[in-house]
Amino acid sequence: AKIGEDLKDIISAIRKEKTSRNLAMNKELQKVVVFGPAELKGVLLEVQKTMNAKEVVQAKGHGKIIVSKDVSIDVEF
Repeated sequence: AKIGEDLKDIISAIRKEKTSRNLAMNKELQKVVVFGPAELKGVLLEVQKTMNAKEVVQAKGHGKIIVSKDVSIDVEF
């Protein structure tokens, strides 16, 4: 259930970023980097399809956009 919540939160955070930049929701993203627990690997493809991203990868460290206490992201437009 936690991973489902994280997926929802990641997508929500990306939507907020698109909105703040006045971008269409279907605008292709160059790359999304997801920082967080290894289990998030299972949601990368879903994030890629849902948010129309060319590439979604997982990395160690912290992204600029905080999603939850243990998950953050970086988005390249």
